[in-house]
Amino acid sequence: MALSLPLTSYSHVRQAQESTRRCLSHNPPQRPGMPSHVRAEPFYAGLVLGCAGFAWRKLLSRRGQKRTFQVCLPATGSTIETLEQADLSEEELLSIFKTASEGKDQVTFDQAASLEGVDAVLEEGAANLEELKVIWGDPDESLDFDGFCSWYNDVLKLYDAFLWQDAVAPPSELLEEERDAEDLRNLSDEQLLEDAPAIGVKVQDLRTSVLKPKQEMRYGTLTDKVPVPEKPLWKQFEEEQARKAGKAPEEEYGTEYEEDKPIGPSTEGLATPSAGGGRENVEITQLFRQACDENNLLSFESLKEISEIDEMLSSEDLAEEELLDMWDNLPKKKGDFIDVLAFRDLLAKIDELFEYVEEDVEEDPANEALMQFEGGGLAKAKKRNLQTVKQELLDAINRLEASQDKPCGLGSTEELDGEVIKLAGELEDVWRDQVGDLNDFDGAKLAGLWELIYSTSVKFRRWGSVLNAVRDIKNAKFEALIQNFGISGDDGFNEYDMEEVFKAKESEDSEEEVELSMRGQGSWKLGIQQNVVTGDEDLVVKLEITGVEYDTLEDTVDNCGEKTLMSPMCRTFSYGFISYMDDKIRVMRTSLTGRSVYIFQRIDEENEAA
Repeated sequence: MALSLPLTSYSHVRQAQESTRRCLSHNPPQRPGMPSHVRAEPFYAGLVLGCAGFAWRKLLSRRGQKRTFQVCLPATGSTIETLEQADLSEEELLSIFKTASEGKDQVTFDQAASLEGVDAVLEEGAANLEELKVIWGDPDESLDFDGFCSWYNDVLKLYDAFLWQDAVAPPSELLEEERDAEDLRNLSDEQLLEDAPAIGVKVQDLRTSVLKPKQEMRYGTLTDKVPVPEKPLWKQFEEEQARKAGKAPEEEYGTEYEEDKPIGPSTEGLATPSAGGGRENVEITQLFRQACDENNLLSFESLKEISEIDEMLSSEDLAEEELLDMWDNLPKKKGDFIDVLAFRDLLAKIDELFEYVEEDVEEDPANEALMQFEGGGLAKAKKRNLQTVKQELLDAINRLEASQDKPCGLGSTEELDGEVIKLAGELEDVWRDQVGDLNDFDGAKLAGLWELIYSTSVKFRRWGSVLNAVRDIKNAKFEALIQNFGISGDDGFNEYDMEEVFKAKESEDSEEEVELSMRGQGSWKLGIQQNVVTGDEDLVVKLEITGVEYDTLEDTVDNCGEKTLMSPMCRTFSYGFISYMDDKIRVMRTSLTGRSVYIFQRIDEENEAA
């Protein structure tokens, strides 16, 4: 059951919050033994604010789709729930400190920033990495327990302020009289989006219920026991009443139930997912309200000021030209303005540009390969031979490369990548069973030259390169990418360099092409990180590219600026997870789920020299 909050401006929200705080400070709620003249209304207003704030927090964690440029992952355990608490005990902080520092007396900034809860703060946009570094002080210096507590509590305050920003409507609006159930059922998405008034709910009638996950439990996935479906208590009660009345139950035992039976007036049609992009209407209206005018209309310049749009433009995940093309195709009102319904359609078009994490994908029954063992139970599917899976992956890549006119998968599509993604995931599954404890993994195996042979990354195809994303080399055609991992001596510095090779025309009028290169230098390190999606640990290869140079048509060498190092493509490529590796082949993924993979082949330096 969802509650549609009224559309209101940011200033009105702040005024309402401040007014409520003043009322609460001067008129505390009535308690037994207090004078009868002390008013309790402010208490209910404050309670409504709290409930609305809670509803907004829940909204943040259940977006219909996950976009890779945000990578909004569901936190588990003590992530968001821990961050939402106003105060943490010393024992709780000590537990978090030990987790981050791995039992040591001091913790580094990278260790603290990799905590699930802090990572969630970054992903939701409550703060960026530079802000966390400013709070930390010198990110190269480690902190003891006291210093960490101070930093972590400041992060909590940042997140709490983020949750309250534009989170609630004025209390007077929320305390309007409740409409009858028939009116609620007749409200459509369009009516809700067009400034329909809020639906008043009595404080004592506010309820929260958690939806049960709609997921088929399979043996060997989320549990080691074969699940037995159970009916919720309300269903058992209904069937018992039906039996007493001599009626047969409507549904048979074993039916999936998505949620408990709602209590109170129906809110069917209220705050349902919108027709475009799978976003909820509450989210759409919150974004729209950030920049619309008093007539509930939005101009193109105001559109660029909306937080989510501004973030995409600033990080170059979305080009202004792309946004303008989509804007031109929208229905306009009063000149060159759009209303909230057109804005909803625009968000849907923007969402379609990005990679999505598919959830609840139905497995092909033929691929389940469940086997019966003696006694009639279910056994885990027998995994295939590692070399067989690896060879099938390489064969699939060779077939795709032979049919395309661009190297390294740049000419492929998401539809064609399906087999590669599936085989890469299967290869990782088999390899992880054989590789042993990741803490014992020998990072020296990475040393040497590696050439990229294929990638399924949509972002890599969009930019057409890692280092040339900002087009320092004009009209360049990507040819190859080479990595070189060096191993340090005693100083702990592992040298890294990479080179991308391009073909470019000598001039616009010339058909002659010359070979130009871009070279990046820096360092690399290997670590272990918890994967919040799979629950397993991941081997992380973090690249620190500190400088990039490129060849020019004038036969000189120029240095790239900071824009190249901070480009979305360069930052994404610099943080990857090893999903498979042997002496000749290495598979990296730049996502937690495995949809964006890079396959490298080791270069035999002896044969190359010969």
